[in-house]
Amino acid sequence: LEGYEAHPFAFLTKPLDKRSLAKTVDDLIGLMESKPEGLGILNVLENRNNVLILINSIILIRSDSVDKKRTIVCTNDKHITREPLQALSEKLPSPQFTFCHQSYIVNLSFVREVKKHNILLSNGLEVPLGRTNKAKFMFALDAYVGGMS
Repeated sequence: LEGYEAHPFAFLTKPLDKRSLAKTVDDLIGLMESKPEGLGILNVLENRNNVLILINSIILIRSDSVDKKRTIVCTNDKHITREPLQALSEKLPSPQFTFCHQSYIVNLSFVREVKKHNILLSNGLEVPLGRTNKAKFMFALDAYVGGMS
């Protein structure tokens, strides 16, 4: 009965058939691309490869306007993509993710302290809190924290 609680996508039998495994992986990737938000996965292009990132592991996304790269900082690793920050923002659930600065999107579940001009995250990073984003950020944080209780 435990298998039914896990909501498996597919079952593979032993001995493992490589074609069956490849088809199952392709089907799963197709499902993730068609509705990634329902699965909690962000699909991004990194070095010409599709990379699937668990949304809840994302701490922040930082945009570097000089080299036009976005760094997705996760709990265990980092990913670099050239996808526009706004496009990434639209793939993420709100209010869990919000802009705190024109170059930063943060996962509100990692916010530990809000200072006058900065935000301290649980991994020790401090990110800027932009003047123009402060009111929207505080509203999103309040809605997110209020929705958790």
